[in-house]
Amino acid sequence: HVPGARELLSRADRPAGALRLRDPVARVPGLGPARAARVAFAGITTVADFLLSLPFRYEDRRHFVPVAALAWGTAATVLVHFSGVRSTRMRRGTMRVEAIADDGTGAVRVVWHNRYPSFAKSLEGRRAALYGAPEPGTKGEMRIENPGTELFDEDEGSDPIHTGRIVSSATLSGKPS
Repeated sequence: HVPGARELLSRADRPAGALRLRDPVARVPGLGPARAARVAFAGITTVADFLLSLPFRYEDRRHFVPVAALAWGTAATVLVHFSGVRSTRMRRGTMRVEAIADDGTGAVRVVWHNRYPSFAKSLEGRRAALYGAPEPGTKGEMRIENPGTELFDEDEGSDPIHTGRIVSSATLSGKPS
């Protein structure tokens, strides 16, 4: 006798805490109540919906561009060194971090919003890969806001997580996460 799927997955045989495809998405481990509510609002209500949801877009981060060749509004990956890092506390306690990113061919101002003070401290003099689209700043200068940032140590020969690859980007309610 070959057991059927129902017999294999009977409640008695399943480990405690195991998920079924029909279970509510709120049961997914690590998905807190606030995120579960956002996911449900986006139409992902079951574990099956969660597993079958597709990325919003794919970003091609395989090709590196010199800072001098950045084009307005076109996302690109640049390898840079940071200098002139400063952080400003904004309303409600959030931090705005600014830095100059230079690769030897040119420099661009980079701005991150809602970061912790430790993030600003980790940037000065560091090498990084940035992914983002340059936009005009308040004075017309080129700047990149909230870029994908991957920091490297000078002697690091590690395999980067997001740089040099095609990366998926998920979204809930039209906002990339």
